[in-house]
Amino acid sequence: MEEKPLSIAQVFAVTNIEIIIEDFAYNSESKFKKILEIVDENKIMEHKEIMNYICGRLFMKGHLEYADKFAKNYNFK
Repeated sequence: MEEKPLSIAQVFAVTNIEIIIEDFAYNSESKFKKILEIVDENKIMEHKEIMNYICGRLFMKGHLEYADKFAKNYNFK
């Protein structure tokens, strides 16, 4: 089954998440909560590839604990 494309609002949401991850070192917990909020509000969890991308960005930026929390929160590896 093919995933439907991201809406313009979802593209902006993912871009916002990328910006938050880039500035994640300061106040990480509240920024992580903001990421979850953005994912939920914009129904990003419907897009597995994007969810893996977000988790991977957290991991690659060295935020292993939050990458793990993200994966567990949305029940994927």
